[in-house]
Amino acid sequence: VLTKAGYVYSWGNNRFGMLGLQHFDATLQPQRIAGPLMRRVVRHVAAGGFHVICRTDDDEIYAWGRNNRGQLGIGTEGDDVCTPMLVQFQSNARKMRVLQVCAGHEHSLALMEKTNRTRRSQTWSQSVPLTGTLMSNTTSAQSSSLAASIRPQRRTSLSAEDDEQFDVEVLRYVFAWGDESRGQLGSGDRELRSRPQENYWLTKLTQSLQVRIGQIAAGGFHNLALVEGSGQVISWGAGDRGQLGHGLQFDNSKPQLINQLERATTIAAGLRHSAAVCENGATSEVFVWGCNSWGQLGL
Repeated sequence: VLTKAGYVYSWGNNRFGMLGLQHFDATLQPQRIAGPLMRRVVRHVAAGGFHVICRTDDDEIYAWGRNNRGQLGIGTEGDDVCTPMLVQFQSNARKMRVLQVCAGHEHSLALMEKTNRTRRSQTWSQSVPLTGTLMSNTTSAQSSSLAASIRPQRRTSLSAEDDEQFDVEVLRYVFAWGDESRGQLGSGDRELRSRPQENYWLTKLTQSLQVRIGQIAAGGFHNLALVEGSGQVISWGAGDRGQLGHGLQFDNSKPQLINQLERATTIAAGLRHSAAVCENGATSEVFVWGCNSWGQLGL
């Protein structure tokens, strides 16, 4: 449970240390998770099969619990962890803003944002002597001021007008780690990852479509991503029960748009099924697909 103050409490089965209480004993009463989270404000928590990850207000991700497939993202796999550990991102991702974290059965996801500010190119004219009619109507003080004004000037502070001199580019990336046996990390090589890795196929797809990801969801062995604006949905990973929504029943490690599904505002993924809430005029509709062995689709 995550409180408004940013504290995390846990209770129940603790076989793999997923309660984060620095021991492996079960507990019936909610207890505040200790370790590094005692000194931080947590903004989002996600529970997987037997592991937990969370996002703090200073854009750090912590994980604990089962780590048999590297799903904690701490650089190792095998030993379970009963204390929150910092997820080990590569240096190029450490300055990114963390928007969302998700946990699948044995894999984890993070939606990251990077903002690039580049100064717009400007053409500077070279100062030249003023001659002819212009010089005759210009005093020496005025000509000196004019010559100085067409040279670049260093700014010691930025104002609202200065912001207009920059182009701001906001980029979104999805990082994944853990089990890759069903293509859920999007790497295509079926090799587990004990550290976060960018889903390059998803980045390539969003760049080709010139869109951004606004939301992610992790299922048991598959994932969904919601396109910002259009409400289109992208899926990848395990598809044996139709949970990818492509009309077929096989795994796909390359992210792919789900046809005829648009205007979605919320997405969710279960163990082997998926759902999306889509706007339809003044009302909303729920679309479901995937495994229905226990009536989980509500059809």
